[in-house]
Amino acid sequence: PRDDHSFHVTLHIGERLVGCIRAMPLHSSKNDALLDDVMGHGKLDRSLAAMHVKRDHCIEVSRLILDSEFRASFLARHLVASIWAVGCRQGAEMIVAASGTRDYQYRFFGRFGGRPLPQSEPIPAHAFDDHIHPMYAWTRARPHGFSALVRQMSEYFFPGEQEHMSPLPVEAG
Repeated sequence: PRDDHSFHVTLHIGERLVGCIRAMPLHSSKNDALLDDVMGHGKLDRSLAAMHVKRDHCIEVSRLILDSEFRASFLARHLVASIWAVGCRQGAEMIVAASGTRDYQYRFFGRFGGRPLPQSEPIPAHAFDDHIHPMYAWTRARPHGFSALVRQMSEYFFPGEQEHMSPLPVEAG
């Protein structure tokens, strides 16, 4: 059911699918985020309330998958920038994600300003033999050099619509 209301970006090299990422806008009338399932009833809402953010101003990023052959490349950064552009286009203030520890997803997300959600801690995910870190990042606070890539992805996905997008901020230091 999440896929019906989500944005998906896929990455192909030639005919080969090598990566993908999904973003789902959250809505105050629904508790259908992956983090709702992972954290438990009401905990995501409490974390967002602690930061004075409404669900309607968030997108949840999940399914960041990249073929192991390309994980050390710039392609993962492009996938994240592309979904960040979608979030900005949708007017999102915040990106939330369930980031794993086994493959260091939480560290990767941290490079883009990701931080642990308030009132949360790593949660065992036995089905994946992993622990999940509920994380967030402000769409307007980007590490040095990342804003240009988000802008490039915005221009690629939404040509001619830059004047209708949320203004892209000056980069954080």
